[in-house]
Amino acid sequence: MPATRPIDRGLNVAFLTHRLSREGGGLQSAMHGLSRALNLQGHTTSAIGITDQSLSADQQNWGATALHANKLVGPTVFGYSPNMRTSLESIAPDVVHQHGLWTYASIAGQRYCTKHQCARIISPHNMLDHVSMGIGSGRKKVALSLYEKRNLDTAGVVHALVEREGLDIRASGFKAPRCVIPNGIEVAPGGELPTHLAKLVDGSPYLLYLSRLTDVKQVLTLIQAWQQCIQGNSTKQWKLIVAGWGTDTMRQRVEAAVAQANHPSLHFVGAVYDQDKDALFANARAFALPSSSEGLPMAVLESLAHGTPTMITELCNLPDVAPAGAGIVVEPQRDSIANGINTLIEMNDAELESMRANAKALVRKSYTWEVAAAQFTDVYDWLAGGGERPNSVRWID
Repeated sequence: MPATRPIDRGLNVAFLTHRLSREGGGLQSAMHGLSRALNLQGHTTSAIGITDQSLSADQQNWGATALHANKLVGPTVFGYSPNMRTSLESIAPDVVHQHGLWTYASIAGQRYCTKHQCARIISPHNMLDHVSMGIGSGRKKVALSLYEKRNLDTAGVVHALVEREGLDIRASGFKAPRCVIPNGIEVAPGGELPTHLAKLVDGSPYLLYLSRLTDVKQVLTLIQAWQQCIQGNSTKQWKLIVAGWGTDTMRQRVEAAVAQANHPSLHFVGAVYDQDKDALFANARAFALPSSSEGLPMAVLESLAHGTPTMITELCNLPDVAPAGAGIVVEPQRDSIANGINTLIEMNDAELESMRANAKALVRKSYTWEVAAAQFTDVYDWLAGGGERPNSVRWID
């Protein structure tokens, strides 16, 4: 239940998570955008997590958010850092907003908020989805028993990105109230491709994959579908540019698939960040993310914000993309992806330009951080101040 003490409008919000850097993938991008929007609406934000070698390059992305980067003790996967509790004590937040599950952050946040009767909201970021639960299932079962179930049951609110995730959370039986607030996205300028990427593209139209390299996102299936299009002589002058980060094993599998295809239209460029990433999105003829499981993928929102037509699956949980004329929907299997590729390639310039305009319009209408931050503010106010739960957000009862 929410606390009952009165609050000012300007809240002190502490984000609590595992990693503060790009090593955390799309989850960190979501926290960057939300924290900056909250700052603009008059709130103070801090972020607590473990430090790593990538953090120095990413600090600027946090804007005015105060970072508390704590030293890791033990395995990275658990993220134990005794100083997390110390950071929370020093910040003394009105609200603790936990992002992600299955790490020591869950224990630190739950214990601090219980001790101080502090308002707490948890954003699992799709980590309770049945596919996600199947990855490292043994470890997660132990974590549920030892601390994560108690963490979720005693939270003030558990936040879902989309209704499907909210229903999954409800089906899991956790007791906390559930709300649905989609991620937002900031529209960044694209710019020209850097020299090394421009040379690779060589003026050709290209289909872009830019996301984490995992089996769930079907990047290898996308490469197989592209090979199928090559064999059917349907790729014309197009290229497929695969960019992303992941485990060493997954990166090696992607490199091997590209090498085996051995075709000049297929390239893997590794991890791409910041201005180079924006340029890849902005200059792409189309973007592909044929995932078999997602929460609300930041990569697709970034693509739409740049006005890049998208090819996604229903499991990307963006049902408004196709009706808005901003992209097409395929199944997460090779033949369907290949058909989608052919559809995009056969579109004329006017059709693609119409999709570009529709993509930007969709983001302005439904996926801005300004809207998301206002909704979170209503939930934070309710948690920290009491009263009736806000009707500005969707609730899963």
